[in-house]
Amino acid sequence: MDQASHAFFQMTILLIITAVGFLAAKLGYLDAHTKTKITDLLLNITLPCMIIASAGNVDVALLGPQLPLMLAFGAGEFFLWLAIAYLFIAIFRVPKSQRSVYCFMSVLTNTSFVGIPVASALYGESAALLCSVFIMATSTLIYSIGVGILVSDKEEQPKSNNLANASKSNRVTQVLRAVLSPLIIAAVLALILVFLQVQLPSILQESLSTIGGLTAPLAMMLVGVIISQESLREVVSEWRLYPFILFRQLIAPALSYLVLRMFISDPVLLGIFVVMFALPVGSMCSMFCVSYGKDAVLPAKRTILSTISSFVIIPLLLMFIAVV
Repeated sequence: MDQASHAFFQMTILLIITAVGFLAAKLGYLDAHTKTKITDLLLNITLPCMIIASAGNVDVALLGPQLPLMLAFGAGEFFLWLAIAYLFIAIFRVPKSQRSVYCFMSVLTNTSFVGIPVASALYGESAALLCSVFIMATSTLIYSIGVGILVSDKEEQPKSNNLANASKSNRVTQVLRAVLSPLIIAAVLALILVFLQVQLPSILQESLSTIGGLTAPLAMMLVGVIISQESLREVVSEWRLYPFILFRQLIAPALSYLVLRMFISDPVLLGIFVVMFALPVGSMCSMFCVSYGKDAVLPAKRTILSTISSFVIIPLLLMFIAVV
């Protein structure tokens, strides 16, 4: 099976799991409460287990040269995301009240829930570790520069919003919690295991792999729950989101790939770069907007539209890679 067919096959499986999550939510088996609990389970247990388990399937001789590139990819993509947002804002005359939100939507993508499971399905378990290194770079920039951009236009924040008027120390604490999350800690631990060439006991390795294996189905069912809780009529009403998604998730990754392949020949690194570039906006974007008194409805709409679009966009991009 070639890469394009494999990508379509894997994305179809993930789409079916998402549909099951959607149906389960509509039937009342999953709700807002279980969504919160599943989110916590993913971020704090299954994803970290998947990352640590991936260290046991990595050849350090092969991975060594890839890690600096993944860090560079993460930092580079962050600034590309920002540049795309500012270009879009200028071309489509985005209202001033929404500009910082568009910037934040562009950089805060669903790297954990969608990125790691999709990349692992396409490129094997070692992709989880590579993605986690990528996330280390982007997370540091997102929760520092990204949050700084979101809160920079303070005059737009409602004075009555207590969360928006939180003290600077609280904001620093929130950023530190995000950067020092179990996901990042697991990535650091996995890197230590790889470079020290430490092999975990087989029973522990198998346990971590089994728990980590829950990540993809749980994450995609969670996406289905999120979609089920929104009114699609309201979601499709924001016309600017359509060209934004098209350029941000399809055109820009394709153009970036054409440039990068002139300098990098590793198909796995290039594939992960494209997948991580094309990811939908993260659901946490709305949470941050609420916290800082911004429009939380706009990122919620883009989360839904971009997530649905990604099931078409990512296979298209991988077909593009296979053809060119």
